[in-house]
Amino acid sequence: MKKLLSVLLTAALLLLALPCGARVEALPVRDGFGTDISGFSAFDLYGSQVDGSVLNNADMTIINFWATWSGNCTSLLNYLSVLMQHYGSSYASVQLIGVVCESGDCNADTARSYLEEHGYSWANVMPDGVLSSVFSSIGYVPQTLIVDRNGIVRDHIVGGFDSYGALLSYIDRWYSLLSEHFGESCAVSFINGYSGEVFHTIQVEYGAVIAPMPNAPGVPHHSFTGWALDEGILLTGFTEEFYIAMGDGSLTAEYSIDTYLVRFFDYNGTLLSTQSVEYGHAATAPQPPVHQGFVFIGWSEDFSCITEDLDVYAVYNTDGFPDTGILGDVNGDGRVNVTDVILIMRMSMNLLPVFNAHLADVSGDGSIGIADAVLALRMSLLQ
Repeated sequence: MKKLLSVLLTAALLLLALPCGARVEALPVRDGFGTDISGFSAFDLYGSQVDGSVLNNADMTIINFWATWSGNCTSLLNYLSVLMQHYGSSYASVQLIGVVCESGDCNADTARSYLEEHGYSWANVMPDGVLSSVFSSIGYVPQTLIVDRNGIVRDHIVGGFDSYGALLSYIDRWYSLLSEHFGESCAVSFINGYSGEVFHTIQVEYGAVIAPMPNAPGVPHHSFTGWALDEGILLTGFTEEFYIAMGDGSLTAEYSIDTYLVRFFDYNGTLLSTQSVEYGHAATAPQPPVHQGFVFIGWSEDFSCITEDLDVYAVYNTDGFPDTGILGDVNGDGRVNVTDVILIMRMSMNLLPVFNAHLADVSGDGSIGIADAVLALRMSLLQ
């Protein structure tokens, strides 16, 4: 149902539904949930007064905010008409009240004409301050309230329903609760999804928001990702999520294992691979680059069990070049030539691992740079 409500709200936004009715900066109870609207007093489209006392006439009252210009609204009105025919033939304790959102070309006159044209006969009122206060500050229509016999808002749905069947299923669930379990309590258990243990249990009134929600237990090397709910829990809400106890049910804390960044580099700092590795798992080494004259002998760090971010470097064997003691003769062939010049230049550019450094540092300044390659070149020309 969470997915359904999200899709419906997104659809309303995409259809560019305009704001209507009164908008408030702060609702009296979060997003209207739990608000007592039994004190409302409004006038219907024919001038007759309708007040909160009518809520006592039914186990459940559906209050629908709508406007004539909204296609989502008019589609929902059609579904609601069929819905009330269904309840009218088999139930005596469900009622529907429409609230006209006056904006654009929607007003009492155009709304009355639309309702009469389509044969919709349930009461429709212009909102007073109480009804306006529970209209979502998101400002999109349609919006639908589920209200109990005492005038308490139990659910607040922003957006329409994609089918009559979806609406009927949703309303039936609420009707069964408010007609059969009103005032009763049910048990809600909270489960550690990692260990499977029940870590908290509370008694909650049927149809009430579960609040406050307990903190999920900490699990070493894992992060809490959210709650999984069973059939006894309803997830609803729009600017924030609410879990409502619809019967005995449970909420399971879900976790994801922590991951760490592992980077593999060539000896010279060239990035070879970046991996996200789960805690306690091994990283996968990339194929090490081939460098002429050098033998890859392994990696600088153990990556068989990752417990933190890690940088790993390729290590090469540089012992294959003899030390002749001749300045500039880095390849160990007994003389300084173009091969040595190229090797020194590549070391200075960090393109090769450094070897025979005391011979490559022709200038004697303690580092290997282009100047050393130039000096080696001069020496090779003099031989």
